[in-house]
Amino acid sequence: MLFWVHTSSCIFYLLADVYRYPEVTWIGELYGANFKTMSIRRRYGTSLYWSMTTFTTVGYENLHSSTELESWYGSIVLLENLGLSCYGMVGLRNIFITTTCKSKKS
Repeated sequence: MLFWVHTSSCIFYLLADVYRYPEVTWIGELYGANFKTMSIRRRYGTSLYWSMTTFTTVGYENLHSSTELESWYGSIVLLENLGLSCYGMVGLRNIFITTTCKSKKS
């Protein structure tokens, strides 16, 4: 899970970094077009914050997609997070069923 959060935050930042007009990207709207001069710690922290709020589907809307490509990527991340969440819930369900069946046999 940590790998996915890190990777999605790096990709989301990369989308803004390579965009032709940096002032209209998600981080450009937040910090201005000169966001590339900020420390890597602050840029990474901001994109990690976006990834964590997206992963938990909280989405505080203080960071949001500004370009079409960012919106598409955000949608893909949400769908993948939905799949990971469902996978985790099925695993917990199986543990619960196995434990319940064992206790009924005893």
